[in-house]
Amino acid sequence: MVDHVHLLVEAVDAADLSRAMHVLKGASARYLLESVPGIRMDAGTNHFWQKRYGTKPVDPGALASVRNYIRTQRERPEKYAR
Repeated sequence: MVDHVHLLVEAVDAADLSRAMHVLKGASARYLLESVPGIRMDAGTNHFWQKRYGTKPVDPGALASVRNYIRTQRERPEKYAR
């Protein structure tokens, strides 16, 4: 079961990233909850996404590799089996 997503987001600073994540998480949650009314919320809360998120800076030389990793995740479902 896939329990997370990877995004490649360009942000000027931490505040810019925080705003972007707020918008992305809010819009995607609203869309999913309206499209799939029976979808499960995060355990024990009234939120679809967890409140926090993880970040990792990407070196400009690694952008192509990271983009490829994100694009090809669906080809590696065995890594997500639990």
